[in-house]
Amino acid sequence: MNIGIDCHYIHSKPRVAQYVISLLLSWKNNGYFRTRENRIFCYFNKKDDLIDSFPKEVEIIISKSKNNTLFEQIALPMEISKDKLDVFFSPYLLLPFFSFKKSIITIYDISFVEYPKESSWRNFFDYRYRKYLSKRAAKSASAIITPTEFTKKELMRLWGISEKKIYVLPLGSNINFHKTQLLNFPRQEFILFKGSILTRRYLPQIIKIFYEIAKNHPTLRFIIVGKDLTNPSQNIDNLIEKVNYNLIRKAITRFDKASEQDMLTFYSQAKAFIYLSEYEGFCLPIIEAMNSGLPILANKNKCLEEIAGNAALYIDNPNNEAELYIKLNRILTDTNLRQELKERGIRQAQKFSWQQSAKKTWEIMQMIGHDEQ
Repeated sequence: MNIGIDCHYIHSKPRVAQYVISLLLSWKNNGYFRTRENRIFCYFNKKDDLIDSFPKEVEIIISKSKNNTLFEQIALPMEISKDKLDVFFSPYLLLPFFSFKKSIITIYDISFVEYPKESSWRNFFDYRYRKYLSKRAAKSASAIITPTEFTKKELMRLWGISEKKIYVLPLGSNINFHKTQLLNFPRQEFILFKGSILTRRYLPQIIKIFYEIAKNHPTLRFIIVGKDLTNPSQNIDNLIEKVNYNLIRKAITRFDKASEQDMLTFYSQAKAFIYLSEYEGFCLPIIEAMNSGLPILANKNKCLEEIAGNAALYIDNPNNEAELYIKLNRILTDTNLRQELKERGIRQAQKFSWQQSAKKTWEIMQMIGHDEQ
């Protein structure tokens, strides 16, 4: 079977890069590349250092077309035709306008439909163009892979996609924290948040309540890992500066990003992980936090509850300052609760496996590729 994978987004989207590389490595470990009957073509529009992480068995195709739109709509369809694919796989939402008839796409979420101002497609034309193409891709694809039941239902509700062609395959975490010695490091006095800072994720509210608690906890800190992408801007750094000034110490630290090793240290040493959001299609940081045995404070949200299960302490309303204060203070001071959430989290995280996701993805590809259309 000849399988083609659109890889041109991996240089700009780390989640897509992790997804593609994890699938390829799992397929190799499962022995799917042992026969020349299976050929994997990976299509790029430029050279990328991440190619070195790909199994040597895959065939790398680098197009001369550097422009993303020209690559997607002209160069990629030409390559698909030339390589006589049995199935084409797009790991990121989009397909060429004249797409190969046996196509599979992965859609992590469609938050850009409900929250257009928070879309990474900030240019109006680009947003309208890609919003149209993504919906068209979902309707024309032979199968859609999505990581949560919530996103599956959103695809059905907002775009009218048939339930029959949507497959829910949870993604995995690349690090098994509980198998490392770092899990046994003493927890430090800091709260952790990881993720792009969007308006729907309540960072100003969290910072305000952290300040109230930190006034009575002189060693408590808050580490934030993520770019401020709030729109309209909430000026998160200005809020942080005011809190640090009033506490007369650097209680809150924000990083745009952190290395994998730094994140491993943060997850393994933090006292609690907090993630509040109005809307998510998936949430990898919560899986990473559970894998690390880190107690989680989240709000009641269909997607977050689907991922964390009983491994989080939930808030009914993030805008309720009294409730947020009580729940955050409790997760910081209740030793028994933290131990209970740690044990539940490690068990819950085992449901999110790259190996299982890769196996089921391969099965879907075989089914679509051999289907007579």
